[in-house]
Amino acid sequence: MAPPWPRRCAATAALVVAGCAPSVLAWETASSFGLGAEYSDNIALVAENGEEAWVGLGTATVQVRDRTANMDARIAGMLEYRDYNTSLYEDEFLLSLDADAVWTIAPERYFWHVEDYYRQATTDVLAAPTPTNREDVNLFFTGPEGRWRMSPRTDAVAGGRYGHFWFEETDVDSRRLLAYARLEHDWRPRTRLSANAELLNTAYRSSRYEDYTRGDGFLRVEHTLSRSELTVDVGGTTVRRDQSDDLNGFLARVAWLLPLNSYSTLEARAMAEYTDPGYDMLGMVSRGGIAQVDQQALGAVYYNEHAELAYHWTGVLFDWRAVVAARQEDYEDLGRDRSYEEGHLRLGYQFSPTLRATLSGFYRRADYEQLDVTVEDTRVGFGLHYRINSRLRASLEIGRGERDTTGSDSMPNLNDYQENTAFLSLTYERSAFRE
Repeated sequence: MAPPWPRRCAATAALVVAGCAPSVLAWETASSFGLGAEYSDNIALVAENGEEAWVGLGTATVQVRDRTANMDARIAGMLEYRDYNTSLYEDEFLLSLDADAVWTIAPERYFWHVEDYYRQATTDVLAAPTPTNREDVNLFFTGPEGRWRMSPRTDAVAGGRYGHFWFEETDVDSRRLLAYARLEHDWRPRTRLSANAELLNTAYRSSRYEDYTRGDGFLRVEHTLSRSELTVDVGGTTVRRDQSDDLNGFLARVAWLLPLNSYSTLEARAMAEYTDPGYDMLGMVSRGGIAQVDQQALGAVYYNEHAELAYHWTGVLFDWRAVVAARQEDYEDLGRDRSYEEGHLRLGYQFSPTLRATLSGFYRRADYEQLDVTVEDTRVGFGLHYRINSRLRASLEIGRGERDTTGSDSMPNLNDYQENTAFLSLTYERSAFRE
């Protein structure tokens, strides 16, 4: 298993170059640098006799985008240094990176795609999310795509991707080869139909997990109105595993974005499909906004049923966002089926042009049927954010987290805990984005 430092240093160097030399690269950039301190009254997240500790924090973030005739690129990254004032954990650097680019080789004909996502993932989702229960993960995907005009309203598209999914601790590294083809037809001015075929080959580095090939065939409808976007996929999947029996199942995906008016938006997503934790993780992080991935690190295929509804309202002084989701993971052979329901709520109020307050809440209930275990996580937080000037911001945040478990007597890695936290930070921001 390759060490994380070469990848981490290379990605960090790219961030530094992009952030410090915008005039050379002719890219638009935004960056920030921050210092902070975090207090926890139970940093090890144990059930009893928790240890208090302070953590010193230093952060640097950068966002880069390049939109030209032959390149559409985006990079967003954060490097964080954590200085633990306790003997329980070693000081560490944490890196988060989103990078994707499309290079136009020939206009409207040939393209090259690159995606790279670097994250921290929970090593054991049943154990408390402490610094020793996470690992670096790198998900890389790249390959060509071609498009051919068959008629004024019909296009043929074909492409391929090579992927490498790397995990620092768990032995679920894999190599991915994806080939796809589709026939697109503009049925009506706002409706596009397509017939799609995809073939994904997954080879795991460890012999503990069996390689597999997944074939998807589905029809897609993309409908765009003046204020909404709707995409529907319907089809089927066949999974051929090297040793176990083949799997066949129904494939369905729905994504609906509906701006209700100028200040509120409703978004709905649902899916039912065969996937694996690594490929599922790629889909999660490619949507952005996930600091740490909470996914079972297993090299196995499962049937995933997921539904999610999000509502966002933005007013002059007040804004809020609510998300509810439900998920069912059905593993065929490993006995790690999991279902969960969760909800997120975030409220914001602008007291003045310089002072903003936030209130947040999170709840999740996860059931592991074969293990006879239930895990309930609850987090609440309150924050005050003061804009000192156009580039300097100070924040104070307090929070509380709790975990309640049932059926955990035979599992020493699973425990209840309570934690109270406080966080103080000072951040300098600069931006050269042109709106």
